[in-house]
Amino acid sequence: ANNLVTVESSIHIVGDTDPEVQILINQESVFGDANGHFEKQIDLRTGMNIIEVSAKKKYGNPTIVYRKILREDEVQASGDEVQEISLK
Repeated sequence: ANNLVTVESSIHIVGDTDPEVQILINQESVFGDANGHFEKQIDLRTGMNIIEVSAKKKYGNPTIVYRKILREDEVQASGDEVQEISLK
């Protein structure tokens, strides 16, 4: 999902890829398990947050996905709260 709105101070990023793929979330390495499953908790600041997820095989070009997450103050927020993003 993209263009999410939440009042939460952090979000849980979850995804699956091939085990040999190098994952970066906001330029930080994320290590998956033997099956390629990875998870990372990301702190959100108030306002628009852009999450960059990059996946790269050893000799390939990276695939980059961007997700926009708007963190509102609790007073402004309306609708459902989002606590997890799945990149499956």
